Amino acid sequence: MVDISKKIKRDNYTKDHSEGLFHEIAITVIGILIDLTPIILISFSISLLSLNIITLNTFVILIIPLILLTLYFVYLIFIKFYKFKINEFKLKDKRINENTTIVFISDLHTGNGFYETNKFRLKRIINILNTLNYDLLIIGGDIFNFKPDINLITQLKDIKGSKLTVLGNHDHKFKFHNIKLNGFKSVDKLINEVIPVLHNEGKYLNNIHIIGIDDMWERDFNIKEINKKLIEKDFNILISHNPDIIDHIQLESPIDLILSGHLHSGQININKLSLPMPTRYQWLRRGLYKVGNRTKLLLSQGIGVSRSRLRINTDNEICVIRLIKG
Repeated sequence: MVDISKKIKRDNYTKDHSEGLFHEIAITVIGILIDLTPIILISFSISLLSLNIITLNTFVILIIPLILLTLYFVYLIFIKFYKFKINEFKLKDKRINENTTIVFISDLHTGNGFYETNKFRLKRIINILNTLNYDLLIIGGDIFNFKPDINLITQLKDIKGSKLTVLGNHDHKFKFHNIKLNGFKSVDKLINEVIPVLHNEGKYLNNIHIIGIDDMWERDFNIKEINKKLIEKDFNILISHNPDIIDHIQLESPIDLILSGHLHSGQININKLSLPMPTRYQWLRRGLYKVGNRTKLLLSQGIGVSRSRLRINTDNEICVIRLIKG
């Protein structure tokens, strides 16, 4: 666990979408190029093979590596896209009075586009979740991508057990729109019918207080209302789609654990070649961080992707959180 408590610009956050817009533009351009890479490499290899002047040495030095690189990209785009990594995190605390298991996923990005979570991918995710033993499933927002699909959203009913969610920035775009989907006046109401949505409110699981906050780029974001609901003696979990919520978390905050996603760990994470992320903290990637005297941040890599299927040195992640009685 990395201690980042002294690196946070507390209470200094403005609702500036420039970070997100830059990320969208960059990853859109890069994503298109990346997903076209196998086609480009195959075409280039065939072109070279068709040249009569090609020698055996040229074939070994150039063509074979190109073929291997092409196969690697084919694996990333068509196989790894459907593979999921289950990572376990254990937290022991005296405020927990009963051992509890929470499964946390974020950024499903459902849709019918090439890089979106389609019905086949979603079914595979649901099947994996249903093999796990947990007390509660939490979804950290961005259930859909750009266009809500009622069939994909209602498919989430197949997930067994108790579940909760918050809305991400993609979901919020349609929250206040009058979109009639099978009688539902908004996507927010539709999602809430399938999975209870927490809007700046909390629920209890044993003595674990789970609070969901609206996305911090949206008008309903209300950290003051959240702070009023916190109880010192409870183990407090805050679900915030955007990890930049840490700007609003004071060192002495009674929040024990923040669950966030949004960044996808950059998807491509190769030192200086890592893709830009929609955050002021580009070093925030994945796993557990200490952000206050009592507060920890668990940052999911996301179970879906954005603009490209490609993931290098990152995984489509399912987080299993073991809360252990102290």
